[in-house]
Amino acid sequence: MCRKKNEISIDMAKQLLKSSRRGVLAVNGDDGYPYAIPINYIYDEFFISDMYLLLS
Repeated sequence: MCRKKNEISIDMAKQLLKSSRRGVLAVNGDDGYPYAIPINYIYDEFFISDMYLLLS
């Protein structure tokens, strides 16, 4: 986390993941260029899975 003031607790992050089914996966792409894709996911206490992987 770059900014401590924007950081949320682990419990709050888990609650956010449990209460939603959509998100944006953002990474550094080629040459550090930001790359983001929307995803649908299922959150379990032990893993996060992309819906596409579960349905295929």
